[in-house]
Amino acid sequence: MKKVFHVTILLIISFKGLAQQTDTSNRSFVSYLNKTAFELQVKTYEMGTINKNNLTDYYASGLESSFSINLKEYKGFSVKASFDSRVNLASSDLEKRDSLANSSSRYEIGLFNVMAPSQKISYGIEELYLQYQHKNTSITWGKMLKQTPFVNPQDGRLRPTLFEGISLRQHLTSKLSIDANWFYKISPRSTDKWFKTEETIGIYSVGVDASGNKSAYANNVKSDGLGIFSIQYGLNRNHHFQVWETWIENINQTVLFQYDGLWSSNDNKGFITGFQYTFQSTLRDGGNENPALSYAAPGSKNNVWSVRIGYKKTNNTATLSFTRISDQGRFLMPREWGHEPFYTFQSRERNEGLANVSALMAQYEFNNPQKKYKVQLSMGSYWLPAVTDFSKNKYGIPSYYQLNFGTDLNLNKYIRGLQIQTLYAYKGRLDHEVTALKYIHNKVDMHHFDLILTYRLSQKKH
Repeated sequence: MKKVFHVTILLIISFKGLAQQTDTSNRSFVSYLNKTAFELQVKTYEMGTINKNNLTDYYASGLESSFSINLKEYKGFSVKASFDSRVNLASSDLEKRDSLANSSSRYEIGLFNVMAPSQKISYGIEELYLQYQHKNTSITWGKMLKQTPFVNPQDGRLRPTLFEGISLRQHLTSKLSIDANWFYKISPRSTDKWFKTEETIGIYSVGVDASGNKSAYANNVKSDGLGIFSIQYGLNRNHHFQVWETWIENINQTVLFQYDGLWSSNDNKGFITGFQYTFQSTLRDGGNENPALSYAAPGSKNNVWSVRIGYKKTNNTATLSFTRISDQGRFLMPREWGHEPFYTFQSRERNEGLANVSALMAQYEFNNPQKKYKVQLSMGSYWLPAVTDFSKNKYGIPSYYQLNFGTDLNLNKYIRGLQIQTLYAYKGRLDHEVTALKYIHNKVDMHHFDLILTYRLSQKKH
């Protein structure tokens, strides 16, 4: 990988050098090469988890640096490439299993390479794509970041999730747009390699099957790729509709209908409403003709409803959200690819892998008028199936309540490009009948802390 990086940089430098030696007729092309945009990013990430009941605590400190280069558009075509490296500056033994709970680090291990936790340095290619833009249509081919409801960077670690394939975005009118994607390789967050789509399912924890045994689908599912399609319509500035289909070939399909609205004559204040309906069903054999090795149970279906109400006034926003996952099959989506979009989602926990869930969350957010900082406070309660109801609780998470407090501070006034983010999360048990420590360690009765410093130095295109 170092050779690839060095060769790429040398080619760019050499190419620019040769171009600058051309005659007057080629000056426009030389000018094009000199109008390249680049960005250097350095990020430090401090993370820690404190558990109760004398259970093992964990901490980690990581450093990420990345360099990206974006060649200016030429006759509709542009190219972007980015490279990154990650260093484990200091950490506890992230593979050490607690002697009482028989479980190891859940969060901190994800700062680095989950496939090789003892690895101190990792590096690789992040984005590398060719894009064509013509009027209201763009086509991107290669390795890229992608933001969709269920497939997204989930950027809560040093390296986000990235996808390789082809992506089409087209604005049909000023209000209507479509998005179509086909991905055949993925580099999940907290890894440093690219894998076929099917190979990524099971890199993270696989939980248990319906009988309570460790799930066996890792390295056993078959899928040719991931398709994502959407239609988005903006009635006006304050009312938006969208439909998304996430289609995992041979495994399952998930369809999301969503409406978000702000009932106001202006953008400064008004009532907030939101509605989501998600339907999921297994495709064919769910990944393997042997049900014991499949990712999704054949014939399984699930419905999810999520609603939000709230009020916005200038820079203050308060919302109350409720989500219901039906008492049918588990709601399943590979955690390696992103987090779910439900209104009750809170950082540091998910409701994927569950059925028969009711969740209620209140949230308050304040944005500084000059957009110099943001403060967010949320509190949620999540009523889940019993941890021993294996067919409905894949990861053995007990019912819990969660408090999150986060800040986002932009320090451009003092040091241009510097940003500081913090997160504190507490998760407590709602079901006190759960006493087995394997269901408590790193899951409930725990405090979690994040401190992230990011510095960006960029040169924009002229």
